[in-house]
Amino acid sequence: MAEEENKLKEAIGRFAEIRQDYLKRCRVLFERRDRTLAEIIGLIEDRVSDRPSETRESD
Repeated sequence: MAEEENKLKEAIGRFAEIRQDYLKRCRVLFERRDRTLAEIIGLIEDRVSDRPSETRESD
């Protein structure tokens, strides 16, 4: 039980770090008026695709 709680706390902490990183990046990009929303979305998608994802096998 304690191990599961620690894993959950780690996951929440990591999520908070990622969220803060995205917010910071978006703020910087919006401050640069030469960036478009499409560029911002593209950068976020690139960042997400760099992380390993869990895949489910189809039955």
